[in-house]
Amino acid sequence: MVHSKEVYDDDKSTLSNSRLSRAQSLHWKAFVDFDKSCIYATATYEIKIVDTGCTSIHLDTKGLEIVSIEVDGKEINSWFLGEQVDGKLYLGQRLTIPLQEQDNNQDGNATNSSTKEEQKVKVSIRYNTSSDPSKCTAAQWLTPSQTSDDIYC
Repeated sequence: MVHSKEVYDDDKSTLSNSRLSRAQSLHWKAFVDFDKSCIYATATYEIKIVDTGCTSIHLDTKGLEIVSIEVDGKEINSWFLGEQVDGKLYLGQRLTIPLQEQDNNQDGNATNSSTKEEQKVKVSIRYNTSSDPSKCTAAQWLTPSQTSDDIYC
């Protein structure tokens, strides 16, 4: 869902919205399964909200299976992956993570679980890469004979 208030980057090499939000740090925890040519990982970003009109964070993805997403420790279920851009398959898919989800307070009224006034959010994305090299091009899986010592690196 594209929000009309949001301004997107003029940078044609990304689907992110880095004019509105910027990653400040990344903690990456991964298990690399060489036999299955798969990475099982959690990427945790500290993201600075640059523009108070920002309602979602957009990140670039390609060949990922998103398992779960948390914003400030709360699981978010309304994230989604966009379609690939025709003629620009190298861009992958935009992952949209909303900054505001509706909760019900004790009175049953909707309240925002996150406000626009917050300056930083912690976003954790649990994902797996595809073992299909045509889908996940960021990881290159070499056979032992392709390495200098004929073993896995």
